Amino acid sequence: MEGWWSKNIVLIITALIALVIGYYQIRINTALKDLEDSVEIYGYTHSTTSTASIILTNVGKIQIYITSYSIDGAISNVDNALIPAGQQQNAWYVVNLPATNNGQKRSLVIKLEDQLQRYWESDMDFTFMGNGWESVVHKIKRID
Repeated sequence: MEGWWSKNIVLIITALIALVIGYYQIRINTALKDLEDSVEIYGYTHSTTSTASIILTNVGKIQIYITSYSIDGAISNVDNALIPAGQQQNAWYVVNLPATNNGQKRSLVIKLEDQLQRYWESDMDFTFMGNGWESVVHKIKRID
């Protein structure tokens, strides 16, 4: 009978350790899923002698759709333009900027929806400095 108690105690301790390890493994997996399941958009400027634009690329891991954007409060609706995830050919969206004077700032707010039907908003501020645009601030937040 003595051996029976020691075997059961070992089994109980082993089960408790397995439960603790399982709990922490679930927390780690959830955190990793949340890291991979985020939206990231990058905007870089492109200028010619007559036009300037922001080229938006999806640097995240999931598909995103642009629903609308506004430049200094002037809203332009977009019919869910897809920007695929990854470095695919034509995986960008171009936003043309209005004519701007040196030192003038522009604010670009982009409304996005991801493939999981979650909504996001990206804020970008740009300043025109004689030879081109400089990105000052870029923030993205979930707006569900």
